[in-house]
Amino acid sequence: SVLVSAECYSTSKQLAAVVAAHDRRRDGVLSLADFLRGGRYVAKAFLLAAYGAKKKKGKKAGGGKGGKKRGGGRPGVPLPVCTLPPHLLRRRDDGGPPRFLVETSRPVTDARRWDRDRPPRHPLEDDSAWYVDPPPRAFVDIGAAVKTGDRETLERAFSRGGGIPVDVTDRFYKTPLMVASGCGNYEVARYLLELGADVRAVDQFFWTPLHHAAHGGHQEVLRLLVEAGAPLDAAALNGATPLMRAIESSRPACVDFLLQAGAKVTAENKRGQSCLDVARTYADARIMELVRTKVDSLPRPRDPKKGKRREVQTRPRAPAALRDKVG
Repeated sequence: SVLVSAECYSTSKQLAAVVAAHDRRRDGVLSLADFLRGGRYVAKAFLLAAYGAKKKKGKKAGGGKGGKKRGGGRPGVPLPVCTLPPHLLRRRDDGGPPRFLVETSRPVTDARRWDRDRPPRHPLEDDSAWYVDPPPRAFVDIGAAVKTGDRETLERAFSRGGGIPVDVTDRFYKTPLMVASGCGNYEVARYLLELGADVRAVDQFFWTPLHHAAHGGHQEVLRLLVEAGAPLDAAALNGATPLMRAIESSRPACVDFLLQAGAKVTAENKRGQSCLDVARTYADARIMELVRTKVDSLPRPRDPKKGKRREVQTRPRAPAALRDKVG
């Protein structure tokens, strides 16, 4: 009745299907609490109750040792979204928004009504004179400007008047170079490197821009970062290297480039997995062949037992005068 009175955009059949999905007793009544909780149409893993304390079912009184029920198990800790806390967001000196929100240009004309190709028919319809006041300041996340390739906004932010450092981090601890490397924006990445962006900067998971480029499978950006001096074997928080991220992206061209550039194929993460183990896990035959060929081409270490030469003990020869005397 609430949905009908609100004139929602749904048919009577759709409303009946919603009621039938939530009607347990089959009396045609929908529980508002169950409907708002979403347990009928949202997966259990995404419900808030899935992250609460887990209660263990106790044994019955007649069987086993005792019949007491144990409650309050270990709470299910959700996967944290690692964002910068609000109290650590450093605002501008003038009290403006945080630095990763940069000022962007805003159109001052109503392009939806009149434009160059559709001029107004009558002078009274031309309201362009109304837009004489400067538009209000508009800010956009610097990561969004990097993804869209908004060079005008970036140049304004990194200019002397903007005062934004080129390695400013957003609330996800990502620098503009990391965002450009992850989305594969080659032109913006080259522009940031020309401004002096740090190729060794890391985020909260210790990912470098090379990790992001390898994970996205962008070969040209990989080449650009390597030429700029990016570390090839930088270890992330779990010990993974950019080569492992390239293997996970299933991009043979990126894997081959990093191998040719000198990436360490014998590196291991904190689980003890090598690059070949990661390639076997993702089961890409092309990448497995590349990694196996590189591993087989490496010089094998000498066995200390087999490689040790046996020293032959020789008897010392007697002086020549003594030998003549004995003879």
